[in-house]
Amino acid sequence: MRAGIKCPKCNQDIVNTFVTQVDKGTDVNIAVEMLKHAYNKAYDVAILISRDADFAGVVKIIKDLGQNVELVLFEDSKGDAQELSETVDNVTLIDKSEYSSLERL
Repeated sequence: MRAGIKCPKCNQDIVNTFVTQVDKGTDVNIAVEMLKHAYNKAYDVAILISRDADFAGVVKIIKDLGQNVELVLFEDSKGDAQELSETVDNVTLIDKSEYSSLERL
């Protein structure tokens, strides 16, 4: 793609690829599956591993359907999931020592 920008050293057109991040609906797909299975009473407890506050509304609906939702967070991300943490039945923290060795893989 031509950006209309010239290199200041060689005066050549700069050809650049612009990269954008596109969410392919992963969050929506997770929410739909959680709701579908909650409505069908297909599970006793939903276990969500996320810190995304967008799931808070889904969690509230699932709880209104009488299902329990537990949240699993990595210890260092708890502060980023306050709103979501307040909507679930239980929060389980994974201690950094339990997963720090995996970071080296």
